[in-house]
Amino acid sequence: MKIKSFIEKTFNKKSLIHMTICCLWRDDVNHHFVKNICWGLAIAILLQFSHYTGFGQSMINRAHDVLVVKDFRNEVLDRDDENSISNDIRMIVFDQKIYENNRYPGGKYWTPRELLGNTLIKSIDMGATVIVMDFKLEKPVPLTCSNGKCVDENFLYLDLLQKAADVAKEKKCVIIMPKISPDDSAKEYTKAYQQLIEKNNDVIICGNPLVYQNSQDAIVRHFNFFQTDETLDPVFSVPVLAVVYHWFGKKKGDEFIQKAKTEIKERKTISPINSPKNNAKQIQFYHQDLQKECMAARFKFRILPKNVIHDQFGGGRILTDIIIPPTIILHPNFDPKHIENKIVVIGADYPDFGDIHQTPVGKIAGVYLIANTMNVLLMSNQVKEMHFVIEYFILLLWIVIASWLYTHLNQILSLIILIVLVVFISTPVSVIVFSKWGIFMDFWLPLTIMGIREQIESTIDSLQSIYFTKKEIKK
Repeated sequence: MKIKSFIEKTFNKKSLIHMTICCLWRDDVNHHFVKNICWGLAIAILLQFSHYTGFGQSMINRAHDVLVVKDFRNEVLDRDDENSISNDIRMIVFDQKIYENNRYPGGKYWTPRELLGNTLIKSIDMGATVIVMDFKLEKPVPLTCSNGKCVDENFLYLDLLQKAADVAKEKKCVIIMPKISPDDSAKEYTKAYQQLIEKNNDVIICGNPLVYQNSQDAIVRHFNFFQTDETLDPVFSVPVLAVVYHWFGKKKGDEFIQKAKTEIKERKTISPINSPKNNAKQIQFYHQDLQKECMAARFKFRILPKNVIHDQFGGGRILTDIIIPPTIILHPNFDPKHIENKIVVIGADYPDFGDIHQTPVGKIAGVYLIANTMNVLLMSNQVKEMHFVIEYFILLLWIVIASWLYTHLNQILSLIILIVLVVFISTPVSVIVFSKWGIFMDFWLPLTIMGIREQIESTIDSLQSIYFTKKEIKK
């Protein structure tokens, strides 16, 4: 009897709970709630198509920028996760100190060829599987004379490069260089350089170092899989070639590359290439179009130079085990095990060279873009789009939550609660999913939907107000 009496009192028509329930589910409230959901769904559908527009791309880019910054902080600086960076990558970086050291011929605007050639040979000799040369060296270094002694580094470098090719054949190493365009009017050194590369094409492979810069804000967010030409074979990017030849060696690597080229020319779906050691790791290829989004070609940055880590993140872990100066490599006491069975990327990090790119994590040299692309491919950590069923379920959930808030609370309070939910729930979850599985979640979407809905509703209310005001005036 006591329980019955309690229930009757609690749900009595005059009770607070009863009044609240009636208030929440009045017909006019229900109508407003359903209207909000319909607005949200309509805008969400439009935004799905907006991904092909400048506005949609800007929204995706902003979310991507936040995710890659938080991903680097969480996975590299805070957690120092061994699984965030592949142990198969080593970088030999020619930095500002090397270029501004007066003891090298050619001056600070020319890469010291003898140092580069010796570094290349030593890296191959220590057992690297692949060497990536991020230098375009077809232009000759001016003749340098000091104290009556003149040094011509150009043909000295050609001798060293030929020696490197000979050692690479012996050690079964592949050397990958940026593709250079043939030039019939080239001078003696340039012709000799081109001929040397062609003569040793069994170990020297040319790829493209292309990355995509956004036309609106000049920020690099996408890498490249391959370049196509109607009359020529597709040219794969330097990082793709490096990973394939590292996994399979020259002979079998050639087979995979040739198969992919055939599929590209026939405009077929390109078969993924699986790692021989771990079948779960694979490179997924896609045909790229500047007018369309290619999520799988978006960067995740895990390898950054010291100055960027200091300037953008306030300091943190420096990758001394991965990034090595050439003078250290050439030291007699350097342990070859640091290089053995690794991909070695040799490049320059020198602002005066101009190969500096603006990215979401700051300005970095092209050699770091190559290393980060290789890391994404080696770790099978390409960015993926969420399955559309899960994506639409999450989106519907956000619309229902936002619609309920806008139905029962004022607009300012609803917006504040939504922002809190996005910042403290949606964003951290998005970062975790992005870091661990490479799945992209656009956490700005619910705020964008409700912001557009609010603008549309405000505009309609204003137009209605103007209409009825004019009608009253006429009366």
